[in-house]
Amino acid sequence: VLAALSQLADAATPRRLEPRALAELVVRLDGFLRLDDARAEDALAELEALLGATRHAPVLAEVRRAVADIEYQAALAPLARLAAGLERDVEGAA
Repeated sequence: VLAALSQLADAATPRRLEPRALAELVVRLDGFLRLDDARAEDALAELEALLGATRHAPVLAEVRRAVADIEYQAALAPLARLAAGLERDVEGAA
């Protein structure tokens, strides 16, 4: 039981977001969306796991709605806004 609680606590602890890993994930998702590839779902789930409770949640929700409706091309614009916001975050942290 204690081990399980420890794992839950670790999962709830915010992890430092690695800019390079986020950028690679956004690029991968963008590629899947442009190819109308259903693997976009998995890439988006990974991105949501990393960014779900951040200030990027609203634009991430726009991407999720488009992907859920299988409107992959419509997800590209909010994904581009998300990428720009993430880039500003990295520049601001430097």
